[in-house]
Amino acid sequence: MCWIVWVYSLDWNNDNLWEISINLLKWNKNRWQDWYWLSALTDCWIIETFKFNDLNNGTKWIIDVVNGKVIAIIWHARYSTSWWWESWNEYLQPFDITYLKNGMAFAFNWNIVNAPDLAKELELSDWIQFKEPLLDTNVLKHMILSKVKSWETNLKKILEYINNKIDWACNLVLLSKDWSMAFSKDRWWFRPLAWWIKDWKLYLSSESAALDKVWVHDYDFLKTGRLVEIDGKSKKIKEKKMKLEWKINKSSCFFETVYFADPRTKVKDQPSNLLRYCLWQELANEETEFFHNDDTIVIDVPKSSFDCAEWYAETLDLTHLSWAITKNPSINRTFISSSEDRAEKIKKKYIFNPNLKEIIEWKKVIIIDDSVVRWSTMSNLVNDFSNFYKPSEVHLRIPSPPITHPCFYAMNIPTTDELISRQYFADTNNPTKKELDNLAQFFHSKSIKYITIDWLITALRVDIKKMCLACINWEYQTPGWQKKYDEMMLCKKQD
Repeated sequence: MCWIVWVYSLDWNNDNLWEISINLLKWNKNRWQDWYWLSALTDCWIIETFKFNDLNNGTKWIIDVVNGKVIAIIWHARYSTSWWWESWNEYLQPFDITYLKNGMAFAFNWNIVNAPDLAKELELSDWIQFKEPLLDTNVLKHMILSKVKSWETNLKKILEYINNKIDWACNLVLLSKDWSMAFSKDRWWFRPLAWWIKDWKLYLSSESAALDKVWVHDYDFLKTGRLVEIDGKSKKIKEKKMKLEWKINKSSCFFETVYFADPRTKVKDQPSNLLRYCLWQELANEETEFFHNDDTIVIDVPKSSFDCAEWYAETLDLTHLSWAITKNPSINRTFISSSEDRAEKIKKKYIFNPNLKEIIEWKKVIIIDDSVVRWSTMSNLVNDFSNFYKPSEVHLRIPSPPITHPCFYAMNIPTTDELISRQYFADTNNPTKKELDNLAQFFHSKSIKYITIDWLITALRVDIKKMCLACINWEYQTPGWQKKYDEMMLCKKQD
């Protein structure tokens, strides 16, 4: 998962542009990202791009290196564990492009899922040979370069060309050497994009919570299929509708609410923590086990489950104990680590608190986590937790339905084989009590409870047709990946 931050100075009073952009980025840093990339546009009509993994020292070094006053800055942060090949550093965003006198930088978040098809088109039309592994960043670079080479400098037309070609991706940002800038919102509304103008600066962020950090409390969300363009000479700002050949289908990612978004970020004009509260209230209201405050403790798996555990415990009049589980800061996300080193990382991922051993020992424990995708993390966590704290029972509560199908968009679930729910549930949307008991036993727990899709829709109070639930109901929102999933299932039947 990745984030975009953008600050553009509409006047020459831009001495604090670095400080503002860094504050925005830090508040966008909701998950584990330890690589940062930026493109800075100066008053010398130069775009300089830097990539580093130390946010504080790196920016101090860049400030000394950049020549001229900075007019605009694009930041991009991505999970470092998304990249496991040796030459990945040369493909990181923002990417700057130079062709003769024309030059620009770009950044985007999420994935372009039809990148292989687009690469074939470019290889035929532009005589390009793409290296393996094929990265969507490199494909998008050559799509933009093909327009620049044909002397197309209108950012609106470039963004329309890209949005009419790609099967996915979300928010796109373009920065030109002539000081022009533009950003566009995808046609599906998968992820929000917040922006506002204050004190002669234009702010843009993937997470609306980041804008609060720079005292921007009133902001707009760019609407689906639209773009905002800034003229480099006049500094005039216009919001425009893109000319799209495809039908606009609003369909936000439900996992944005469950996991991706910062708790303070607004999703569909509501704070994501409020939507999560609705999920946990629904789960607590449907609780069938009897728990008593005298012998039961609720514990969250950090960090995304803290608020949910608090609300769940409050609803059932139980005690929520924080800091029983903390994440080892030296271990990054195991979810998207390669299978070879995932098991070893999981063993070191969580740290337990010896000061809480006497409190937890011989108590019933309800462990709250936002989702269960594979099996390795949860199985090892519960086993190590039980060995350390010696509880009398462990129960698992999950505020999302079972993840049953691949996500080709942002969650990095390429196949069905690695999904634990498909191994235990005959009907993945309606598991039987026996199937749930068997899965709980596999996880070294006494019980496990998910919410159903119906509960999810009830809790979020949304039209199911306006939400992407592909990973739980296999209805993909873009034609390319529905076709890919159908082909995958056909191959499995033939095998």
